[in-house]
Amino acid sequence: MILATVDQIGEEHFKCLIKSDGGKFIEAMAFRSAKTQLGEELIKNKGSSVCLFGKIKINEWGGKKIPQIHIIDISASQNS
Repeated sequence: MILATVDQIGEEHFKCLIKSDGGKFIEAMAFRSAKTQLGEELIKNKGSSVCLFGKIKINEWGGKKIPQIHIIDISASQNS
């Protein structure tokens, strides 16, 4: 999967778009990660193939429900 976008939200969080090998996108969040090793790795690996560890949640906001990954950890993909 490709870490397509990484945008800081507020002072502490990152919102990302993850692109699958099949070309589909899923939203991902890394909460309270702006000044952490996780945040640094997200920024460093933007646009790269990555492996993510996290939880799949349903984000309910503005009357919409969408799947979202809550990122816990990241590593560069060994296949890149």
